[in-house]
Amino acid sequence: MMFYGMEEPNNSVAPFVLKTYQMVNDPSTDSLISWGPNNNSFIVFDPLDFSQRLLPTYFKHNNFSSFVRQLNTYGFRKVDPDKWEFANESFLRGQQHLLDNILRRKNQTHPTHHTLISKLEDEGEMEKATLSELAQLQQEQRGMEEEIQGMGQRLRATEKKPEKMMALLLKVMENPDVLSRKMVEKEARKRLGEKRRRLARISSPSSSYPSNTREEEDMAKINSVVNINMNPNPMVNMATATSTGMGIGTGDMNSNIGLPPDSLVPECYYNSEMTVLPAWGAFV
Repeated sequence: MMFYGMEEPNNSVAPFVLKTYQMVNDPSTDSLISWGPNNNSFIVFDPLDFSQRLLPTYFKHNNFSSFVRQLNTYGFRKVDPDKWEFANESFLRGQQHLLDNILRRKNQTHPTHHTLISKLEDEGEMEKATLSELAQLQQEQRGMEEEIQGMGQRLRATEKKPEKMMALLLKVMENPDVLSRKMVEKEARKRLGEKRRRLARISSPSSSYPSNTREEEDMAKINSVVNINMNPNPMVNMATATSTGMGIGTGDMNSNIGLPPDSLVPECYYNSEMTVLPAWGAFV
């Protein structure tokens, strides 16, 4: 059986060494294992994927630690401590005839201290790689759970919108004035906020206009009129305004509602405009 770029197999080459060479030399598996940049080493890019997809094809197991121990037995050494890169002086790209120089080390009855340390280091690196892979999977799982939770919240919020719209429509059907009243209230609140901001700018120490005790009293009076509770009955608001002590009176049918001449409001001084909402009879 011939493989890509392979010479006729030499019977003197150890089966493990020959299979390893075939794996490295096959360009279709370069995403898992391939030659190093100088063609005198090989790199395993993902030990977990390599063990599951490629090792069982050439060997009768999928244990990466066992594969590393076999490499050590045949004299391969780890080139880069941060990568799974291995090298042997007789394991070179395009130099298959040198493979018969790679021999299995003789078994020792009592392993040396160096061998034990090397074995422990290999197992420790494998365990570290497995733990790193596990941590990454757990992080991805948490991210997916958070995304699913966020989608559930958005879905529930979307489901509530039609319910709120139906409730509002039912109120409008029962009382058609609800919608117009809410719109008027919203507009009134908006204009009230704008007037308060204008008054705040006027009363600010950095304002270019003079500020004195008289003007502050006038602004306080205007705020008290603005804050009168809205009532559908305009006569009630007029009576409430009269009771504030601002000099606002109803008079006869042809009289106007307004501030007394001796209590000029800051709006007149600063060329602002005082308006009256006919629905409530209050200043805004």
